[in-house]
Amino acid sequence: MILTDPMLWRLVWKEYRVQRSFWLAIAVSAVGLMWLLMWLLDPRGRAEAPWLVALVLPVLFSLGSS
Repeated sequence: MILTDPMLWRLVWKEYRVQRSFWLAIAVSAVGLMWLLMWLLDPRGRAEAPWLVALVLPVLFSLGSS
């Protein structure tokens, strides 16, 4: 079975170590951007800002990871 293959888990661990700092930077910037937009926008924009950030930053993460 592929899940018991040690080579797979070495690859998973290597990719985790390589992308950990990038993932943390994206997560911190997402929280900061949500906070900033909630502070700056009017009530209608405050309701939409977290959704916008939640949809855009994973795309940026995937582009940066590739």
